[in-house]
Amino acid sequence: AIVSKAPLRSYGAFPLTAIPIGRYGSSRMPPDPLSAQLPQREPLAVTLDVLIDAAGRPLVARVVTTSSDTSFDRASIDAAMRSTYSAGKTKCAFVTAHYTFDETLGAAL
Repeated sequence: AIVSKAPLRSYGAFPLTAIPIGRYGSSRMPPDPLSAQLPQREPLAVTLDVLIDAAGRPLVARVVTTSSDTSFDRASIDAAMRSTYSAGKTKCAFVTAHYTFDETLGAAL
């Protein structure tokens, strides 16, 4: 038997229910009624330019290509500033460098 979660209306709990295999075939799962109702969004993508100092610490992050979602852009800047980087080198000396930070979020619900 295939085991799935069925919502219980009154308490919000999710008890387990058994679905016989013969009902949907051995290789197919029952259709999810909630996924058909939710609108699908395009993936979000943002490109940032991050300035890295000679020690490898991020100094500034700015949006080069926006995702049209300001909260996702701000979260991407936060992620870029919290990330670790290796310092850039020119002629065997550590220098400040620019790093392109691409962040993509798949199809959102």
